[in-house]
This record gives sequence, structure tokens and C-alpha cells, in this order.
Amino acid sequence: QIGTATNWRLISAAPDYAFGIQEDGSLWAWGDNSCEQLGLGDSYSDQETISIPHQILNGTRWKSISAADHTLAIHEDGSLWAWGFNENGQLGMGVTGLLNNKFFNKPHQISTLKWHAVSAGFVHSLAISDDRSLWQWGNMPSPELGLWHTPYISSIPKKIASPITNWALISAGYDCSFAIQE
Repeated sequence: QIGTATNWRLISAAPDYAFGIQEDGSLWAWGDNSCEQLGLGDSYSDQETISIPHQILNGTRWKSISAADHTLAIHEDGSLWAWGFNENGQLGMGVTGLLNNKFFNKPHQISTLKWHAVSAGFVHSLAISDDRSLWQWGNMPSPELGLWHTPYISSIPKKIASPITNWALISAGYDCSFAIQE
């Protein structure tokens, strides 16, 4: 058992760290923090391993989380937040690691849209907005993102041009993406 809490509602694990959302909507992180990917801010930036769950943004309520080498989370108000590794613009904040913004050690809100679902892949991200349209950002060298005509890297969310607008579930993988219609 990790920690003493027994009221977990949702978890997401990355290669070396994990996040959990408790029944009250609080978000907790633990594991490897060598790249400050846990979102704990400056107070933990010198610690490489956090062995027990620590709360992120005390007092906020979260509805979903997805972790890979970066982390994406949806707040209960539908806003989308990102932190962690950003070399390929996968955080969707308008910058890439090529501009010396490789790591973000605390959550930053991205986009003004409201979101239904999110999935962090290896170097890209997928999301479904509240209108059930499909969006992506990050490294886009492969056709799995459905956008052959866009720049190699998009550091902001871009809507995937598709006649299908009723997406229900998504999963971003290492170098592939999947989506299910409602």
C-alpha cells in the first residue's frame, strides 16, 4: 500500500511516477521527481524521489489525470492543466523545450476551452473538448495524429479535422493514438 489513504477514485502511472485523485477531488503525486515532473513546484525541485503521496495545488478539485513523460489534468470546472517534460510542445502551452522551456515543475492552465477527456502520450497529447471534438498537440511526425499538413511540432492544441464530432474515449500511446466514438 502506498501511503495511508484508502479513498482513491482514479490513478495514472508514468514510467517512474504516479498520480492519484481521491474521492474529494484532491490530486496527489509520488515517485521520481528528477525532472520536476510531479508538479509539486519549487519546494521539491531538489528532491529526486518523493516516496509518499504529496498533494498538488491544495484546495483544488480534479476530475481526471493522465501521465506519461508529461502530465495533463482536467479540473472539475473543465479547465485543462499541464506540467512536466515539454521538449516537443506536448504540454500545449505555446512553447517547446527547444526554447529552453524543457520542464515545468507546477501545473499551468492551457487553452480557454472546456475539456471532457485527456490522454498523455510519449511526445504528444490528445484531448476531447466538451463539444466532443478531437484535439492534439506535441510531436507530430506520424499519421497517427491525423494531420499530415501541419508543422512537425505544435505547441498549442489543434483540432483534428474530421467529419466525426462525437468522440467519447481516447488513448495516446508511445507512437500511436486511438479514439472511440460515442
